[in-house]
Amino acid sequence: MEIEPIYFPEPLIEGVVLERKNPFIMIVNLGGESVACHCPTTWHIGNLEVAGRPCLLSRNDASDRKTPYTVEAVSICRPEDPEKQWIGINLTAANRYVEYYLENGGFAGMVGPASKIHRGRLSGKANLDFIVGGSSIAIKAPLLSLGLDIPHEMRVKKEKPFPSTERFLKRITALREGLPTCKRTILITVYLYDRPDFHISEYRDHHDAVMPVVAKSAALGIENWQANFIVTEYGVRLDRCVPLSTAE
Repeated sequence: MEIEPIYFPEPLIEGVVLERKNPFIMIVNLGGESVACHCPTTWHIGNLEVAGRPCLLSRNDASDRKTPYTVEAVSICRPEDPEKQWIGINLTAANRYVEYYLENGGFAGMVGPASKIHRGRLSGKANLDFIVGGSSIAIKAPLLSLGLDIPHEMRVKKEKPFPSTERFLKRITALREGLPTCKRTILITVYLYDRPDFHISEYRDHHDAVMPVVAKSAALGIENWQANFIVTEYGVRLDRCVPLSTAE
């Protein structure tokens, strides 16, 4: 049985990014008006310069919000393109999307039929993880490497220094060693767009930083999976979930 997508309370509104003013604010052309909108990710979006590209906005009605909209997705397509591929950038919503599909059997190929889910901060204050049956599950939602064919006319930002992996190493160690009763430990890397299967070789320029994480993950017996979600103006749906190899 097909699982119902996650529908937004109201359809997202399409605009065009004018500039990323700072890590938290994007200026968007919305119906000819320049509007300051909340950007829910502080990191580069694949090091792309998204000015001039379409975006999708959700409305913020709360009185305490400083901006009236949040940028939920951007596109590498042009504003005039009739069909657009959206890249979701609201990574804080990834846990909610995964939880919904866990509850409704969307990850049956990974953890079996839908069953009771326990939520908790199993590996540190900043991360929300799940226990499903005999499996502990951690979520990671990166935007550093998009794995997409970028149009040649798009400008690329100067690459930021590669982030430290120390915090993540501590997280996966705590997740595995802190839950000895769980038979399996699963790390799901979530992409809010149709991303090709990830390969370690994509981080060839950061080999020395990435390989300790890969080695630690293998030593702990952690299973690595990739989940692609598709974002549209109406909602979000799980497209596929596949196991990944940590071999180079």
